[in-house]
Amino acid sequence: MHSTLDKRLDAMTIDVVICALNEVVLARYGVELSVALNSSGLYPRLPAFFGVK
Repeated sequence: MHSTLDKRLDAMTIDVVICALNEVVLARYGVELSVALNSSGLYPRLPAFFGVK
């Protein structure tokens, strides 16, 4: 697990920040945020751009 996703190190992890940014700011302006691959720690909360059949 990457340290930016470890809730033992900080209650505000990067996945929470990115998903909040996506929902609160980007979606309002019609921006679609995605991850590159379905192996990302943010998938399936964010759709994968490559590698999904």
